[in-house]
Amino acid sequence: MDFDGKVWPLAGGFGRYTRLVAAASWLPNVCVSLGFFSEFLYTSSPESQCQGGPCGGDNSSSPGATLINSSTCPGAWGVQAQSWLHGTIVTQWHLVCENGWKVPLEQICYLIGWLWGYIIFGLVCDRFGRRNGFISALVVALPLGVALCFSPGYLSFMAIRIVFGAALSGIFLSFYIARLELCPPGLRLMITMIGGFFWLGGELLLPGVAVLCSDWKVLQGAISGALLLLSGYWCCHLLFPESPRWLLATRQLNRCKAELCLFSRANGIDTGEDFAEIDSLWRGFPRPRYYSFCSLVGTRLIWRNALILGFTTFIGSGIRPCFARNLMALGGSTPYFLQAGSEVLACISLCITVNHWGRRAVLLLFTILTGFCSLLLLALTQYLFTAVSIAISVLGSLSSHAVVMLSVFYASEVLPTVIR
Repeated sequence: MDFDGKVWPLAGGFGRYTRLVAAASWLPNVCVSLGFFSEFLYTSSPESQCQGGPCGGDNSSSPGATLINSSTCPGAWGVQAQSWLHGTIVTQWHLVCENGWKVPLEQICYLIGWLWGYIIFGLVCDRFGRRNGFISALVVALPLGVALCFSPGYLSFMAIRIVFGAALSGIFLSFYIARLELCPPGLRLMITMIGGFFWLGGELLLPGVAVLCSDWKVLQGAISGALLLLSGYWCCHLLFPESPRWLLATRQLNRCKAELCLFSRANGIDTGEDFAEIDSLWRGFPRPRYYSFCSLVGTRLIWRNALILGFTTFIGSGIRPCFARNLMALGGSTPYFLQAGSEVLACISLCITVNHWGRRAVLLLFTILTGFCSLLLLALTQYLFTAVSIAISVLGSLSSHAVVMLSVFYASEVLPTVIR
């Protein structure tokens, strides 16, 4: 039935309480963003230089750098801690020289954890609900976040980090979907982009928190404390109610009516009908009906949309590190803030263009722009001035981030509620 046109207005629609719930769903983005971007700080590679060993190298040290001698390492390498954290996993477990390969391995495993988290907790959200998906992810994230602070070695850190990343992605996904399902179609983009700004707020807040914490274990403890605050969404049902749209789509009529009554009372709407129209949809006592990823088999349109938008997300996510690598030539903290700034501009650009030109046209525009920037850098890097190369990289980072955000948002709109 027409949920947005007939059912949702009876509960007050996007009234005062619904707006408060949507606004409350933005705040967890800050906590999850801190956890996601902490990876760049934990594995940041301070300058390593050989102190007169067989590897050769420069024996000079930069002003203000802290020299940490490593006795495991042939050539007596020194590690200069010059990032926001004076202590990282690189300095603690001497991940330089022949151990340097362990750093990208840990980064890859962490991202794989996020990938599996989206799949696993996506299935949980579709089967048990958005709220239960969040609760299960939070229950996993909290103890593992604390356990990371006491990791005795590299292998235990990597194993815990994989599952911790999966739990963070589950928290993000639960709020993203629940927020989208509360909003009327005309406001979904704006509400989602504001959530994106909160995510970027966490990214920009992280360096300051890292400077205050100084060591990666203290920073991890601070992130775990921030996640602990999210338990308020678990304890207070009013802060994060179950999605009535999902309950109705899965034929859980009694729970759906209970949630709609909660929204109607909180929005100040007196519904004397007690949502009797919902009962008229099915006769007798309908059983809940759930769907899984296997339900996509035989649905050509859904498969096509999922594959196309999945591919554009893959391209946008995969090419962004290439643009980021070109920015590393600037050194220091500049590349980090340039990346964050390009993401802010991407969000603003989507807010301005999508509602005027539509999802497909804007997605095509930013995809073409991403490919154009990539081809320019691929063919002309050796002939371009450094400033021009950096400007193209910033533009490419902006457009690729816009492709990813819009692809995910577009997919969440066109895919059915029961497998969203």
